[in-house]
Amino acid sequence: AKCPARADILFVIDTSGSVSERDFGLAKQFATRLTEHFQIGDKDVRFAAISYSDRVQRVFDFKTYSNHAGLSLGLALAPFLGGGTKTYLALDFIRQQNLFSTSNGARERSSKLVVVMTDASSDSLFK
Repeated sequence: AKCPARADILFVIDTSGSVSERDFGLAKQFATRLTEHFQIGDKDVRFAAISYSDRVQRVFDFKTYSNHAGLSLGLALAPFLGGGTKTYLALDFIRQQNLFSTSNGARERSSKLVVVMTDASSDSLFK
């Protein structure tokens, strides 16, 4: 059954060098399967994604895909960046780029959720 919530869900995918190609594929597969449990649309759930390592890259915004096929393709195309695991950079990026703003496709009256997928703790213990 599809969950009847109005939510904007952001996937934050660790693509650092410590993540194996297999595990990177599993993370993208998990995200894709998770989206299948939701009704996608303006009045339902929207998804966005970023990937990170020692830098951050937008994969897609909340307004990019409006169906499961698009989301599946968008997640499949998520780039592997390599490098260190700087989770704090991804979290700072969300805030600095205001990813949950209406200009990035988020809605004013929706639940905002962040799903972080990583294989380890951040390289920095203090950030």
